[in-house]
Amino acid sequence: MAQNQKISAELSAEAKQEIIKRIEEISNYLPFLVGIDSNERMSMRKMGQKSLSYVLDCERSARMFPDAMPPTIDVEEMRKDISLHQDLAEIKVHLSTLMAGIDSSMMAAGSDAMITADSIYDYFKIASLQSGNYKSVVDEISQRFKR
Repeated sequence: MAQNQKISAELSAEAKQEIIKRIEEISNYLPFLVGIDSNERMSMRKMGQKSLSYVLDCERSARMFPDAMPPTIDVEEMRKDISLHQDLAEIKVHLSTLMAGIDSSMMAAGSDAMITADSIYDYFKIASLQSGNYKSVVDEISQRFKR
């Protein structure tokens, strides 16, 4: 690693394709996933960690006293929802850890590349003062900084 690099790695095209293939395979196991837009999210009743015990208590009570429940309450569907929520939460923990690593690695690689690019640009600016051969390179690179 040159300079103060945060990361030095390469991902082969084969490995990248294999990763994408396996992500698609995982997606195939989750055909029921839904998309919810931000407006719908704001209007939905949400179950956070604190609400889980409330939901579990209600489900258990409904199972213990089914005669108290109207026919519109589908306790079995509720059990499926609870189970799915817990299973997806466990999967999410693993994916979140992986995504955090990917995000951090992307940031480190991008930062390393930017720092090296800044050094290259600085060297070309100095070199262009000594030789006009590099002025066109500096002019082209400097376009990034124009407003």
